[in-house]
Amino acid sequence: MVHSFLAASKSYKKNLFAPEWLNNTMEIQFEDFTFPISRHYDALLRNLYGDYHRIPSPEERKCKEHAAILDLEHSYTEYLDKQATMSIKIHTKCIR
Repeated sequence: MVHSFLAASKSYKKNLFAPEWLNNTMEIQFEDFTFPISRHYDALLRNLYGDYHRIPSPEERKCKEHAAILDLEHSYTEYLDKQATMSIKIHTKCIR
């Protein structure tokens, strides 16, 4: 499995992908450019967002929360329990 970014979030498991999801690509045209995308884009997007074709109601929409813990002495796994209960609302603002 491949993790999509350095920090583990509360829902870090949705950011774990089979390597072929990132290695097996195809090219698509967007406006004047061609971009490589995953051939497994549907599975990847469903893993990240669930039913990504459905627009959430205004009540379901939330701002993303991001937090960083930088500890070069210990494994990230030592922080998973703490991170699951962290409240970062006092340190963040919604930009929507």
